[in-house]
Amino acid sequence: MAISSAPKKKASSDSVPEDKILEVINRGGSTTRPVEKELEEKPARKEAKSKPAKAEPVPEVLKRFSIELTESETHMIKELRNHRPQRGRARKISISVTDWIIEAVQEKIDREKRKYGVE
Repeated sequence: MAISSAPKKKASSDSVPEDKILEVINRGGSTTRPVEKELEEKPARKEAKSKPAKAEPVPEVLKRFSIELTESETHMIKELRNHRPQRGRARKISISVTDWIIEAVQEKIDREKRKYGVE
């Protein structure tokens, strides 16, 4: 079996000087996600003095987080889901655990808002 040395690398004619590479790297750029323009401050509108100033609605931004529940809590949620009336002839449970938790949180928020008079 013949053993030969590794082939020598040929100098490529299309090599770019290192200073040009660093210039491209340091130039910067934009993010891959679009910037949410809704969150930028809008210029204030002039309204008549007779009307009370209304706060501009804040755009809804989804926030993700994880939640830890005990096994007994998840079992109780599933039991409560099973007791809900089903829609039509559907065999499937009509609401997911996630939707059930979101609905429960929204109900709690509504109760607390009424209790403390928060708008």
